[in-house]
Amino acid sequence: MTRTRLDHVLVGAADLDAAIEAWAAHTGVRPVHGGSHEGVGTRNALADLGGDVYLELIAPDPEQSARSPMRAALERLPHPRPVGWCFSCADLDRMRDDLAGGDVEWRLVPMSRATPEGGRVAWRLLLPTPSPGPALPFLIDWGAAARPSGLPEGCLLRSVTAVDPDAARLRETFARLGVDARVVEGTTSGLDLAVDTPGGPRQIGPGGLTG
Repeated sequence: MTRTRLDHVLVGAADLDAAIEAWAAHTGVRPVHGGSHEGVGTRNALADLGGDVYLELIAPDPEQSARSPMRAALERLPHPRPVGWCFSCADLDRMRDDLAGGDVEWRLVPMSRATPEGGRVAWRLLLPTPSPGPALPFLIDWGAAARPSGLPEGCLLRSVTAVDPDAARLRETFARLGVDARVVEGTTSGLDLAVDTPGGPRQIGPGGLTG
């Protein structure tokens, strides 16, 4: 089986600056701006979550005119909330072959991000298409690119619980992905994050950051 490891979790928002302030108020840690995803119409801010895992706050980029399903979904969010999680995988081509024939189609997508310093980071993703919801993760291969580092510390991700209307089928998919995670039945697909913060433990679920 191709090995996978949790790389980062995504919290989406309609406004990145507001999401940074909401995360800082909720946890005591202020994420830093990461950069823009050209052609997708989004930008992000990042923070460390311990254990070589990081937080990605992702929101529409007002400096881009590009439209995408991701941007459209983020624009509709009333509050910042978990919208996805990503596992690293060194061989996305083999993983795509291993996943062939399942209920979900997986496609390889090249991605890049302009950094605040004027540089560029490029990587590849393996995305479920169409995505059935946040509970099903996507995969990343950083290749020669350096993962984000030197991020603001203070938070520790204790656990991620995947919520899905068909928990049994999601568990089967997780087994094929090599993902070991807790799955519970729910009315809609979602994620529940348990995070230790300087202000104490926090639960960040589908209801998101409301204050």
